Amino acid sequence: MRSLLALLLTATSVLAANPAILTLEQSSDNMSTWQAVPMTAAMLTADGRLVDTATSGSSKFYRMRIGTPSATTSGTLSNFISTIGTSSAAQTFTVSGSNLIANLVVTAPSGCEVSTNGTNYTSSLTLTPSSGGVAATTVYLRIAASTAAGLLNGYVMVTSTGAATQNIGVSGLIVEALVTVQGGTLTLPSQLAGQSVSAFSIGKHEVTWDQWQSVQSYAVAHGYDLEWIGGGSMGNHPVRDVNWFDAVKWCNAKSEMEGLTPVYQVGGATYRMGQSSPNIVTGANGYRLPSESEWEWAARGGVSTHGYTYSGSNDVNAVGWYWENSVGAPMDLGIGHGTWPVGQKQVNELGLYDMSGNVSEWCFDSVNGSSDRRLRGGGWGSFGGGECAVSTRSSFDPYVRRGEIGLRPVRSLGN
Repeated sequence: MRSLLALLLTATSVLAANPAILTLEQSSDNMSTWQAVPMTAAMLTADGRLVDTATSGSSKFYRMRIGTPSATTSGTLSNFISTIGTSSAAQTFTVSGSNLIANLVVTAPSGCEVSTNGTNYTSSLTLTPSSGGVAATTVYLRIAASTAAGLLNGYVMVTSTGAATQNIGVSGLIVEALVTVQGGTLTLPSQLAGQSVSAFSIGKHEVTWDQWQSVQSYAVAHGYDLEWIGGGSMGNHPVRDVNWFDAVKWCNAKSEMEGLTPVYQVGGATYRMGQSSPNIVTGANGYRLPSESEWEWAARGGVSTHGYTYSGSNDVNAVGWYWENSVGAPMDLGIGHGTWPVGQKQVNELGLYDMSGNVSEWCFDSVNGSSDRRLRGGGWGSFGGGECAVSTRSSFDPYVRRGEIGLRPVRSLGN
C-alpha cells in the first residue's frame, strides 16, 4: 500500500469552523484533470492515515478539496408562445457549478425539452464536472411538440449532490392550431341565406378556462381591464361569465401576446379598457369574434356540409351538451347541470367541437340597430337542445355576464 497526502487532520480543524464538504479527488494524468472519487472505509488505516488500496499501475495523484458544492444559474424563461403540434422557438439560460462531488443535472419541466447545442433535445441533461467544477454552459429550452394546448407553468431544476437546488421559472402559452374554413355562401334553410363569407380560420374548440387565464395574465400586465373577469369549472372547460366587451378585449390581448396586429380600436387606439363599441382595423391579422354568418357557415360544415340540424349530426346528444344531458357536471352551475370539458363530443364536418352546446358563443354582430349582440350555438342550459341547432339565432345584452356564455375566436386569412 502507498501512503497518500495526510490531509485529514488539517481538514478536520477547518471543517470544525466551516460546515463545508471534504472531497477526495484523483488524477491519473499527472494532475491535468481531477475527478472526485468515493472515500471508503478500506482507504483509512487504524491510525487515521489515508491510503491507496490499488495495486500496481499508472501513477495516481490525490488531493483533498474543502468546499461546499454549489450550482449557479442565470437567465429567464418566460412568455413562450407555441402552437400545439410544433416545437416552440428556444430560449437560453446558463448553468455552472463549483466544488461538485457529483454530476450537475438539468431537468426540464413537464412539456419542455433541453439541449446543449440547440439541436438534440431531451427531458434532462447531465453535465460532468472537471476538477470539481462545471464551466458556464449555455442550455437551450423549448416547448415540445407533444405538449397539450393551455397554460405552461413550471421550473427548470438544476441539481447536484450536496448543492442547493436551483430553479428557473418557465411560463408560456401553447395555442391550438386554428381550422381553416373555405369561403362560400349560405343557402336555405338558413335565415342568412345569400350571405357570403371569405375564407377564415376558427378555433377547433371553445376558449378554455386555462387559455383565458393565460391571456388574461398578459392582458392585465399590459393595460387591459380584464382582471378577475371570467370563470371556468376546470381548466379544460370552456370559459364562461364573460360579456361581449370582455370577449372583444381578450381577442385583442391574445393578438398582442402573439405578436399580431389587434383588430379592435377605440378612438384610434387599441381597445383595452371600458365598454365601447370598437372599430375594426382593416387588414389586421389578429384574433376577433366571428361574424354571425361566419359562425353559421362553420357550424354547418362550410363547403363540406351534410345539412345536419346540429353541428355535425341530427342527434344533439352526439355533438353537444345541453340541459338534459349536462346533469352531473363536475361543477354544479344550476340544479346539478353545468359545462363539460371541451372536445368530448363528436366533431362536425370541419373537425370543430362543441359548435352546438356547452356554452353559447359571442358573435360580433349587433341586432337590428340595438346594443344587443348575437349569440350562437346554445349551451348547457338550453332546454330540449333547440337553441343548439345551427339555424337558431339568439342575442343578448353585451354588458351582462352569464355562466352559459363563452367565445371562439377567428382570424382572417390573407392578412
